[in-house]
Amino acid sequence: MATLRSPGEGRVATRPATSIPRQSWVRPTNNTFTLSVRESVQAQAYLRITSLQIGVRTIEFHVYAPPPDDAFCGITFNAYDSFSDAEILKDLQESNPTMPVMGGRHMGRTNHVLVTTLGDCLPRWIFYNGIDDFSRSGLGQGNEKEEECERKEVR
Repeated sequence: MATLRSPGEGRVATRPATSIPRQSWVRPTNNTFTLSVRESVQAQAYLRITSLQIGVRTIEFHVYAPPPDDAFCGITFNAYDSFSDAEILKDLQESNPTMPVMGGRHMGRTNHVLVTTLGDCLPRWIFYNGIDDFSRSGLGQGNEKEEECERKEVR
């Protein structure tokens, strides 16, 4: 339990994370660190960093950004087998100009691709591993999200 030395320290300790411009956490056990920023422009700038130079030592690292809260993640099975993750993402974005594709990458050593999109509808070629509530939607009646997307496409 921390001891507050002045009333101002309490306000700083309880301030929401969005009011702090940048926060970082270092995990020496697995050699990772987390950086949290408030603005997407800053986040995009950090995503372009590929190495860090400390003195004469250069450390290369990989940057990962989680998808936004309103993003969908789906899987395309047996999609690609010899393309890099950057080529997969570029191809997905070019072949789907009306859908904002945020990410596309291999699932480990398989030829399946994890696709992350924004919006409220998934295309039919992406399998969404969601939970179907049978008590509400009924057995064999199909996926509610798929039906909702079909209604939106008709309009």
